[in-house]
Amino acid sequence: MGVDLQYADHSDSSGWLLHRFAFRSRYEPCFLSLNQGVTAFRKLYSSKVVLDKARQSAERALSYLEIDQTCIAGEIDLRAKLDLGTGYQSAAILSYEYPITALPSKEAFCEHVRILLRHYARLHKIAGSTLANLVVLNESEYQQAAIEKATDSKPVEWKEQVGGEPPPPKKAVGYNRGYQRNPMVAAKALLDANFQCEVDPVHATFISQTRNKPYVEAHHLVPFARQCEFAVSLDVLANVVALCPLCHKLLHHATPAAKREILGQLFDQRKAKLEGKQIRVTRQELLGFYSRDLPEEEG
Repeated sequence: MGVDLQYADHSDSSGWLLHRFAFRSRYEPCFLSLNQGVTAFRKLYSSKVVLDKARQSAERALSYLEIDQTCIAGEIDLRAKLDLGTGYQSAAILSYEYPITALPSKEAFCEHVRILLRHYARLHKIAGSTLANLVVLNESEYQQAAIEKATDSKPVEWKEQVGGEPPPPKKAVGYNRGYQRNPMVAAKALLDANFQCEVDPVHATFISQTRNKPYVEAHHLVPFARQCEFAVSLDVLANVVALCPLCHKLLHHATPAAKREILGQLFDQRKAKLEGKQIRVTRQELLGFYSRDLPEEEG
C-alpha cells in the first residue's frame, strides 16, 4: 500500500540528519531517526548503487555505537515508493518508533533525542562531514559513476579555484585509509576530452551500453596514492586524464619501459596545468611513481 510521507527535520549543512520525524500516514507510527541524507551518496556513486552504499554506511556506523535495545538498528519501513522516502528507509542508522496510540512522555522523548545526539557526535568525530567516508569507493564504482554523471541530462557543474585546492577528504575506513576521489572531477575530465583517449583520440574503444558514449576511463596522472606527499589536492582537472581502457591498463601494469613514452607525452601536455594547481613534479619523479605495478585504486 502506497502512502504519502511527511517529514520534519533538523539538519546541518553537511547533509547529516540530526533527527528526523517520518510519518507513514496520519494514523500510523512515526519515527525519530538518526539518519543520512542520500545527496552525498548521489554525488559519489552511480544511481544503481546509491541505496546499497547508504545501507553499507549505516551498517558501518552501527559498528561504532553501543545500541539501545529499544532502538531499531538500520533500515526502517516507511512503506515508501518515491526516491525521498526510499532513501530515508535505506539510510537510517538508529530509530525510535512511536505508535500513534502510545506516544512517549516528554521526558522519554527528550532522552531519546539526547541519545541520538550523542551517537551523532561520536560518528561526526569518526567520519567527518559525511558518513559516505565510511564506505570505500572501488575502482569499478568510481569509473561507472564518472561516465554516468558525464552523460547525465543535467550538465556537470564543477568549478575549481585559482591555484592549488585543499587536499580531498580522507576515508574513515577501508583501503589504506587514503583519500576519497570525487567522480564529479572525473566526469568533467571525460567531458573536456570529448570521451576520447588523450594519448591518441583515434584509439579504439567501445560504446558504453548504458550511456551510448565511447567508453573511456579517468586516471590521475600523478597517482592518487601519492596524495599524502602533496599539500594540495591531486584530485583536480589538471591531473585527471581520459584514457582508453588499453592505455589505462598499460599505465597500471606494463613494464616501466613501456610506460615511459606515454607518460612523457601526458606530462608535456599537462605540465603547465599541474604547475597552475601547485602540483610540482618533474618528469623523472613522475616516471619514478610508475616504476612498479600500480594497483587500480592507486591511480
